[in-house]
Amino acid sequence: GDKFLEVLAQDLQSEFPETSGFSLRNIQRMRQFAKLYPDESIATQPVSQLPWSQILMVLQIKELQEREWYIQKTIEQGWSRSTLEREIKSNLYKQHMVAREKVSNYLQKLPELQSFLAHEMLKSPYNFDFLGLHDEAYEREIEHGLIQHIKNSF
Repeated sequence: GDKFLEVLAQDLQSEFPETSGFSLRNIQRMRQFAKLYPDESIATQPVSQLPWSQILMVLQIKELQEREWYIQKTIEQGWSRSTLEREIKSNLYKQHMVAREKVSNYLQKLPELQSFLAHEMLKSPYNFDFLGLHDEAYEREIEHGLIQHIKNSF
């Protein structure tokens, strides 16, 4: 009934006192995970390669395709938990999809190296969140912020 998960959490905690992770909230998340990924061969799915903290982050994404994209990118790029969190907050998936829709003739008209760079510039927007500037920052503010960031790094 209604108290099943609460009782299960208490039973697991008392049966395995040396093991953490059996709180009611965590068991609810495990159930959510099992509903989203019901395939019996979960070990072959990319999501199984992520730590639990990152799985919890991608579980918050409602759209399956978007969630799978973040999972794949996290594995490919070796994103940390904080990087994954930053990319989700900055809507990297949506930016990527918009960039994919942009059509250009760079690949056909420019030499290979230049066409690749031009194409990358279209699909990879700059992210200066680490500078702490507002959304409508002027070029001079960005330049000053970058210089200060470099000076502070050394």
